[in-house]
Amino acid sequence: AWMQARVDAGQDRWAALYDEPVHPNAVGHQRIALAVAEALRAAARAPASPPPAWPAPRYGRAHEFTRLIAGDSLQPVAQRGFTRGGPVHPEWPGQQPGWVATADDAEASFLAWGSEVAVFHAESEGFRNLEARVDDGPWVTLQGQVPERRGYLGWHYTVVGRELEPGIHRLQVRMKPDAWAGSGRPASLLALMQAGLYPKDERPSAFDRQPLSA
Repeated sequence: AWMQARVDAGQDRWAALYDEPVHPNAVGHQRIALAVAEALRAAARAPASPPPAWPAPRYGRAHEFTRLIAGDSLQPVAQRGFTRGGPVHPEWPGQQPGWVATADDAEASFLAWGSEVAVFHAESEGFRNLEARVDDGPWVTLQGQVPERRGYLGWHYTVVGRELEPGIHRLQVRMKPDAWAGSGRPASLLALMQAGLYPKDERPSAFDRQPLSA
């Protein structure tokens, strides 16, 4: 709304804020900083009043307790058609390759822990779509084919399961059967994200987490 008011007044243009479809450019970041500064100045000038109560968390407290599995720790318990590799972002030091596939029948299974499970996967005009599910839940599209991201390696975070029973789950990932079948285009996932890894004293569970054996 702050930016739209500037556009309506002829002071700015939305197109000036972006060089690609997702991230603001330097001008966009400057406008964000200006909007925040104006909001803080207005709040400082306003008469003092008790702060409003915080709303309830939208998805509970799951994201206070999270774990990212990537690199050598991201190991499937079973897979067909995936190989270790795929692109890494040149702007992110220390990023390790994940798993990549081109075969139409590629699939992999991972063990996931917690009450919410998500996949971090690559997207651009050159990738295919994957799909994933937790246990016997519905298949969720991991959209890697994003034609707007031309010449730019992007990443997307897609939640596959939410409000799960706290404990261990099976995450299945497979190539999505769609219009890109037989194209040889790759699909790539980089990391598994888990939330709701509550300490035992906060959320007792029948499961006791142990390291995986061979």
